[in-house]
Amino acid sequence: DEALVAQAAGFIVATNRFTVWPDTRIASEACFSISEHIASVDRRVARLENIDPDAPLADKAQLVAEAEIAPSWARIREAILRDANDPDRPVTSQIQSPSDFGFHNSLIDDAGRATFIVFESAGRDDAAKLICDFFCQPEIPVPLEHYPRFRDTILNSINATETDRARCDALLDAYRIKWLCIMMNEFLSTGARRREFAEDTARETRAARQLATISKALSALPQ
Repeated sequence: DEALVAQAAGFIVATNRFTVWPDTRIASEACFSISEHIASVDRRVARLENIDPDAPLADKAQLVAEAEIAPSWARIREAILRDANDPDRPVTSQIQSPSDFGFHNSLIDDAGRATFIVFESAGRDDAAKLICDFFCQPEIPVPLEHYPRFRDTILNSINATETDRARCDALLDAYRIKWLCIMMNEFLSTGARRREFAEDTARETRAARQLATISKALSALPQ
């Protein structure tokens, strides 16, 4: 709800009270230009060419990858690059980011106070990446109605420009594709092994659950 999202934004503002020094640790999969954001999603979409044929529902997953995710990314990618004045220009809205930030990595007490945990991927990153990830991660979804205030709270706190704000908005659909690819990891050999280690659920059950979540996420993409 609004109060919890405000706490999340406040946490990021509080951790960025001081200057982000250029030589500080870089966050996992950090991006510092539109081109780097694009390349990051390109790599994830390319991995979908290697669907594990032995995975449950592999044929359906292959169809989703080829007929839904890849064409959607091609369209979104083209739109972002068409509107970008200089996709290689370094971003100015750099922050110290927890990286894997969201309510899936939080503890909330009975009074509604959030404590954010899990920082092994933290470091310097583009604020736009954190903001987009926060609204695209599927485990505990955050309603998009909270997006403008969350975005503005963080960007205003670091004196970001209108260019930074526009880049954040432009990249939101790119990060929807990124998270679709992450959800598709169940159908890749490496991703499936990690999930088996993390949760005691049959692969068939996980695959069906992921496809249902992916279908819902696909419906939110622009047509």
